[in-house]
Amino acid sequence: MAQGLVPEEIKILRASEGSVILVLVVVYAFADTIGEIILKGLRIAGRVLYIKKKAEELKTMKLINEQIVKDLSNYCTTPEGI
Repeated sequence: MAQGLVPEEIKILRASEGSVILVLVVVYAFADTIGEIILKGLRIAGRVLYIKKKAEELKTMKLINEQIVKDLSNYCTTPEGI
C-alpha cells in the first residue's frame, strides 16, 4: 500500500527466508536514492533561479542609478539648478 500498489501487484520472487523483505528493501533503497537525486537537482535549480533573479535586480538598479546621474547632471547644467 505504501508504494501505491495493491497486495496483488507485489511480486514474490522466491519463497525462501527473508526474500520478500529483501525485494521490498531494494525497491525502497532505489526509490530513496532517486528521490534524493531529484531533491538535490531541485535545490540547485532553486539556487540558479535565485541568482538569476538577483542579477536582474542588479541590472535594474544600475539602470535606475544611471538615470538618476543623468537627471542630476541635466539639473545641474540648467539655470534653475545652478
